[in-house]
Amino acid sequence: MRHTTAPAVLLAASLVACATGGKNFDTSRPLQLDGGTYRQGDQPLLMSDLEDKLAAHPAASSQMGGYQAKKWTGLILGSVGGTLVGWNLGNNLTSRSSRQDWTPALVGAGAIALAIPFGLMADGQLRSAAESYNGSFTQPQSKVLGGALPFIAVLPQPEGGKQCLAGVTMTF
Repeated sequence: MRHTTAPAVLLAASLVACATGGKNFDTSRPLQLDGGTYRQGDQPLLMSDLEDKLAAHPAASSQMGGYQAKKWTGLILGSVGGTLVGWNLGNNLTSRSSRQDWTPALVGAGAIALAIPFGLMADGQLRSAAESYNGSFTQPQSKVLGGALPFIAVLPQPEGGKQCLAGVTMTF
């Protein structure tokens, strides 16, 4: 019984940390992705709140289709695979039998390998939805130029000279 107490305490602590780790999602401000954490300003966002708001947002909802299925498939496969590997490894290393069976560990490793693409697909889908959400905000425009941006370009010429171009870019 003592061997299960430490993992149970660690699991409970991580769940509490995940549940209290951010602030609510504000639909009036764009998102920033900072090292795998979604933020608004300097505040990290709760993933569950972010997922719910992006799924309900008109610009991002089309990218969120199937996200939950991919996310949970990856989580379940990874958890089951990790459990199989850990159980089989512990069982084989602590048994006094000369015959060890590594089949469950190999099956678990296969489940973990299958979980990785599901996690990557879900992450890509969430990033795509966040980009669509951010794209729904109007870009700040210059009050003087009305959205036109001046530019100057210096182009090298084949004979060694340079040609200067000046112009204005406009967004429609």
